[in-house]
Amino acid sequence: MIGFGKKKILGMVILTFFGIAVVAGCDEDSVGDAPGENGETPDGQRTITDMAGRTVEVPEEIDSVMGLSSTNRFFVYFDVEDKMVGVREAEKGPDHRRPWELAIEDKIAEMPSYDTSDIEGIAQLNPDVILRCHSVVTTDYQEEENIQNKTNIPVVIGKPYVSLYKNTPEFYETVELVGDLLNKEERAEELIAGVEEIIKDLDERTRDIPEEDKPSAYVGGKSWAGSHDITSTSSYYSALEFINAENVAAEVGEENAFVDREAIIDWDPDIIFVEKSSGYEMCLEDLNSPEFEQLSAVQNEEIYRIFLKISNNTNFANVLVNAYYMGSVIYPDEFADVDFKEKADEIYELFFGHSIYDKAKSAEFEGGHERLDSDYLKQY
Repeated sequence: MIGFGKKKILGMVILTFFGIAVVAGCDEDSVGDAPGENGETPDGQRTITDMAGRTVEVPEEIDSVMGLSSTNRFFVYFDVEDKMVGVREAEKGPDHRRPWELAIEDKIAEMPSYDTSDIEGIAQLNPDVILRCHSVVTTDYQEEENIQNKTNIPVVIGKPYVSLYKNTPEFYETVELVGDLLNKEERAEELIAGVEEIIKDLDERTRDIPEEDKPSAYVGGKSWAGSHDITSTSSYYSALEFINAENVAAEVGEENAFVDREAIIDWDPDIIFVEKSSGYEMCLEDLNSPEFEQLSAVQNEEIYRIFLKISNNTNFANVLVNAYYMGSVIYPDEFADVDFKEKADEIYELFFGHSIYDKAKSAEFEGGHERLDSDYLKQY
């Protein structure tokens, strides 16, 4: 009898330990990790792995979406703006500078607005899924986890991107992620293939041009984190990189750079491009000043206006449109067969399903791609 009692007690201990282990295992599952019963995904749900390496449980069919940071543009690329529960307040301004905003101009004004930091407001809009792309490289995703845990809405993370040239793989990966999320894989393949073809065409037109035959170029007034004058530039300006141009600021070695005015004078670029951003007038005031009057680009009236690259992260379509325009300026023979307006329409149609170039070039928004002669500069 004593032996039997020992066996019974031992069995109870084992069962108790097993029960504790099961409970502990269940507690380890976090929101979005798709625990399900017996580790299975619940009916109507599926799991995806986002670009932060997180496993996130999302609905099989997504009827409503929200973009934090700069990700609403991706929903417009995928023609699902009717599923957007709203836009951030900064994206509803009357002076739309981002091409994706122009693309849905007739809808965006009526959309609700939300604040990324207002978790209660996000919960009230209650989208099926939230998409977030970081503007900086980070391994800390506590903000996204916090939103997901407090709202019980899955948050899917994409990677940061600023330079389309340097971060092309991340752009493609983000497109694939969104395509998977929205069950629009064919659209993702179409967009990626279109961008690849454009980049290939730009490279093939310019890669064999001898260095000694390339005019030097400089981009001023680059928009990022505020309005800036002629000294704001980039060593890796994507549009110039795609056409294998000689960027005089390359030696600085920074994606976003402020350079000395003396450096611009020493470089004496043959051609200057100015972004039509919030710092545009400051740039023209600089170029109209005695300090820069001896620059070759000023003397020869080789100053050109282009669309801004960055506004709430990279405007990918604008980068490619700029590349064709800048290519036609720097290498007129290699781009002689390109009708720029037609090419711009083609690029915007790839991204948005219809052209927005006429809207984008209007004075109310960007101002078109244009050569700026001395008479124009004298206005500033």
